[in-house]
Amino acid sequence: MPHRIDIDGISRNLFLLKNMAFASQPFCKNFRVDRLNDEDQPFGWGYYLGWLKSSVSEMLIEVSIKFRVLQDFLKNEDFGREEFDKLEKKAIPAVVVGRYLPSLSALPIREACNKIIHATQVRLTWINARDDEGAYEYWNGNVILQGEKGGHAWECEVDVISFSMAMERLLDGLSTEIDWYHIYKYDE
Repeated sequence: MPHRIDIDGISRNLFLLKNMAFASQPFCKNFRVDRLNDEDQPFGWGYYLGWLKSSVSEMLIEVSIKFRVLQDFLKNEDFGREEFDKLEKKAIPAVVVGRYLPSLSALPIREACNKIIHATQVRLTWINARDDEGAYEYWNGNVILQGEKGGHAWECEVDVISFSMAMERLLDGLSTEIDWYHIYKYDE
């Protein structure tokens, strides 16, 4: 076995990613997060963007790398490529985890992991909002990734909530399909 993968650690990061995406609007509304009005606010734009982007980036990278290692290991073991592909289709039959830009064609989960790992530019997608107390903006849960492969520029958008839910379904499916005890039993 190449590496022991902390599947619970992957699940923890997926849980936190979803929660950060869902919590963005109420947090930003409560603390009036607005890049145009960040006058020394203790929980303003600089604070929020700094913690959010670094946390989202770290967790997406960690999840993607660990998932790719796990996937590659399983595809080369008795479980096999066909079994993994069947499990993926069963776990996430119609979930779109992201889209290529500008074509809007669906981004498969393995390719989403690759794009997360190899991105050279990462931007969070923001929504401008206004209420009785004024303007604020919040993260909508999407990440725009850009990079280059083989001399060709690429761009895609990953929906972090859909990505996290699809990953959790795959990990759940793997937990019932794979006999981890026997895989790890003779590992040195």
